[in-house]
Amino acid sequence: MAQRGTTSEGTDTLGPTAQPLAHLAPSGVMRALVMKAPWVLTEQDIPTPEPGPDDVLIKILATGICGSDFHGFSGESGRRTAGQVMGHEAVGYVTKVGGNVTDLPEGTCVTFNPVLSCDHCDVCRAG
Repeated sequence: MAQRGTTSEGTDTLGPTAQPLAHLAPSGVMRALVMKAPWVLTEQDIPTPEPGPDDVLIKILATGICGSDFHGFSGESGRRTAGQVMGHEAVGYVTKVGGNVTDLPEGTCVTFNPVLSCDHCDVCRAG
């Protein structure tokens, strides 16, 4: 199991090998693995989204790359498009909550199912 802590220099770490988290993006942006084209991935800083009234913002600690990600990356499935942020199996901490969220306080460790739809918000209605 991953252990969170600090190095002797005070650098934040996470993981069984205690690697520094120096790669974290500055405030207001987040790091993302973006598919530019089949077989081409780039790590980019993108704006951190603001949660809607029924949403939470999660600081991702770890994410998995599954078979559907790989088949999209290779161009086999057509379910991944240029500009898409990759990785959808993740764990992290709630860092911000929308005004209607009462049961998930900031700091809660969470995982999520990215294929569930509320059928009400713009993203879900767009498919």
